[in-house]
Amino acid sequence: MRGVARILLALFCVLCGAPLLAAGAEDKSYLESLLEERLSGPGYHVTIEGFEGALSSQARVARIAIADGEGTWLEIRDATLDWQRAALLRGRLEVEKLSAARITLSRRPKAAKRRFTPEARAFTLPELPVSVRIGRIEAREITLGASVLGAPVRGTLAGSARLDASGGEVLLSARRTDGRRGRLELSARLAREEGRLTLRLVVDEGPRGVVANLLKIPDRPALLLEMLGNGTAADFAGRFRLASDGAPRLSGTVRL
Repeated sequence: MRGVARILLALFCVLCGAPLLAAGAEDKSYLESLLEERLSGPGYHVTIEGFEGALSSQARVARIAIADGEGTWLEIRDATLDWQRAALLRGRLEVEKLSAARITLSRRPKAAKRRFTPEARAFTLPELPVSVRIGRIEAREITLGASVLGAPVRGTLAGSARLDASGGEVLLSARRTDGRRGRLELSARLAREEGRLTLRLVVDEGPRGVVANLLKIPDRPALLLEMLGNGTAADFAGRFRLASDGAPRLSGTVRL
């Protein structure tokens, strides 16, 4: 989540400064270069193509690509940002809709080398100078390469997100559209002050699905997994149940 927040923050900081730029083709190219410079970092490079609408309430990007030393691993096509520019003056980033026609994750990114730190650290939300609210996140087509989840997957994604002084919230709904039954519903809320996480996860998939394949369950049956959890990082409890081919198989409580 920190990486996503960093990219969003850098993007909108550049958008806030866009009125200082002229509207000619040369300045538009300069703006794309500026975005690439601000969004790229050690071990990865971001490419921005066809950026337009920086001075309006609806910005569009024809192509966003993220690459590492082995090439491009993530590509976003026809991204649209419908946002309230005036809200930035009040310290809020309000996005009505963040959408993309197609997102392709061909493989997992190459892991960056990091210095090993043995101590455990509790998860914390990133601190941003503005509050963030995205009313709707939408991807009309998502394609995952075979190496991401063990088999190629195509589907859709919808959801919303919020990050402010009180905490954060993410709602996501994903469905397969490649002829296989598959549905994922995720609801997660984290209160910043007390560090309390409320989690709901539902995975429903047909035979030979992603989860059954990853867990190497014999005969790869249809699966239904539901989990509800609530608590802090030091005391988190969740109830779960697992069914295969419509029959209950396992249920219980997980406590961390």
